[in-house]
Amino acid sequence: MELPLTALHLDYHIPELSIPAFGRFDMAHYLEQLRRSDAEAVTLFAKDHFGNSFYPTRAGHRHRDLPCDLLGTAAAELRKAGKRVLAYYSLCWEKRAADLHPEWRQLDAENRPFGAEGPWGTVCVNSPYMEELVLPQLREIVEWYPVHGIFIDIAMMNPQGCFCPHCRERFRAETGRELTPGPEQRRFAAESMRRALRKIREAAGSLALCANASWGIGQPVEIADIVDFLVVESQPAHVSSGGYLLQMMQAKYCHADGRPFQIITVRFHGGGWGELSLKSREQLCYEFSLIAAHGGRVCCGDQGDYDGNLDAGTHRTLREAFDFVREREPFLGGRARRHIAVYCGEQGSFPFSVDELPPELPGMAGLLAGLNEQFEFCSSAALLRNLEHYAAVLVPGGTALPEAVRSALDTYVGNGGVLIREPSGVPEGHCYWEDGGETILLRTGYRPLELRDGDRVITGLRPPLVPYAPPGVPWRSSFTPPAPEGVPGAVARPRGAGLLIETAVPFSRNFWRTGDTRLLRAFCRLLEEAGITPAVRISAPGFDVNIVDDGDARERIHFVHYSAERNTMAGYPVIRPHTPFTCRVSLRSRRCPFRATLQPAGRNIPFSREGEELCFELPADTPYVILELEYQPEGEL
Repeated sequence: MELPLTALHLDYHIPELSIPAFGRFDMAHYLEQLRRSDAEAVTLFAKDHFGNSFYPTRAGHRHRDLPCDLLGTAAAELRKAGKRVLAYYSLCWEKRAADLHPEWRQLDAENRPFGAEGPWGTVCVNSPYMEELVLPQLREIVEWYPVHGIFIDIAMMNPQGCFCPHCRERFRAETGRELTPGPEQRRFAAESMRRALRKIREAAGSLALCANASWGIGQPVEIADIVDFLVVESQPAHVSSGGYLLQMMQAKYCHADGRPFQIITVRFHGGGWGELSLKSREQLCYEFSLIAAHGGRVCCGDQGDYDGNLDAGTHRTLREAFDFVREREPFLGGRARRHIAVYCGEQGSFPFSVDELPPELPGMAGLLAGLNEQFEFCSSAALLRNLEHYAAVLVPGGTALPEAVRSALDTYVGNGGVLIREPSGVPEGHCYWEDGGETILLRTGYRPLELRDGDRVITGLRPPLVPYAPPGVPWRSSFTPPAPEGVPGAVARPRGAGLLIETAVPFSRNFWRTGDTRLLRAFCRLLEEAGITPAVRISAPGFDVNIVDDGDARERIHFVHYSAERNTMAGYPVIRPHTPFTCRVSLRSRRCPFRATLQPAGRNIPFSREGEELCFELPADTPYVILELEYQPEGEL
């Protein structure tokens, strides 16, 4: 299945209550809304988290109140209209199966069921659930309906691990040992999910297969090898894990892997799929642009009401936002220029929950985006595959380095690369600050650096100090002075032809927690000391930039920016209607183009060359503009 640019994900987790569902369902109105949004692909529900199926299943349970074959009718109509259709199937959240078969539930090490207190139970793929329900239902869908693919949701073992009798028995049979908490158990859980997805892959036959939680920052790469394209659910409402930065981070991470991928956002403000709020057109356009500018396919989630109907106003708004990115589709694609790699590896449990994302990762994204640096987030596999193409590699604090990555980075630095590594753990150093003759004790935020012969100490980075006073001594002001000039902020250690820089300051974590612009300036100084300068400089703030090479004779620079009006209930900024403005852009380039065109308007704009930089006056007419530069082949100066 070819992955189109725009997709609609219909969420239909509808319980069977005393008040019947689908009481006023209108199939004609339902299909009209799908036509109105005009998404190129639509995910329709086959089975929800409650265990209710939306087609006349023989293997499972058809929703008691379902008035028609919702999956079959909609799939046929959408296919007739030339749309791609995916059938949604909830895998490990399945309340009906968990209630009817307690022996199928995922259990913790104390034999307590996961999710028993929530609206749905969690079932284990090592139980008979797979053979008795999942695979028979998937074969029904494949044989009966004109769908293009299967969308598997909640493909997950709980992070604490499953210790149900089926997992214990399988582990014992495979290893001869008892299943206990720890790394070995986590590897067993990951392999259990891979085994389940391989069975689902076989049941899907020639249809496309994707899985929510199949890919994303920190997840095991082996899962991605089973599916046909990568899917990551990423919402700005996940403020603690990145907000808008999260969508950009996930897109950069998937793009570095080199496979087609889809980022799912939602039309709701708060992140809860059932809340039925509606973002503005401007906000949806901004989110869709962030995804598309970094090589992703755009998917937006909607929620059916309890009566099954869809909101007409929502789908008009979605159509406008889908049209906005489709207008730019001819100018998407190509290979993002490789400049800086941020290594994040495989950090957490399986799958890597967005709630586990360490603050160093969005903090690093914020620092680099704020400096208009060109960068990618890399898994171990992506970094090892492309390492020689990066001018620098950044390792945020707390990121573990597997032996294979550590060895490759040693070779990379020896051959002339730059590696910048942040400290791990919480710094404990203090210093005394003289203030008008009074001495105040301050926590520095610095980690003491070990110095050796040949090292170069980098001072003057001057991030802010965190105010600290002994017990009983009040802090008199909220102002936090910068660190003294002479405090070492980093040490540069020559290694062969390259450079290893170890910082005493946890820049990324502190920046995510504070947003202090002094940290941004200090980090810019650190990159300059390493010889790393941004490819683009912009005279206005708030831009996300991606430089994409489209062959030898053309490159495109994607500029996405926003203006915040107020905060949503979720705590992230609303996007207000765009006010056109013009800003100056300087691009480092060894080549000089013969034409610069603003897309999708197709308007030529003048430029000048000043030293090693191409300079433009960029008219930012919309929140997402693309500057297309065309060169003569072999036009290097």
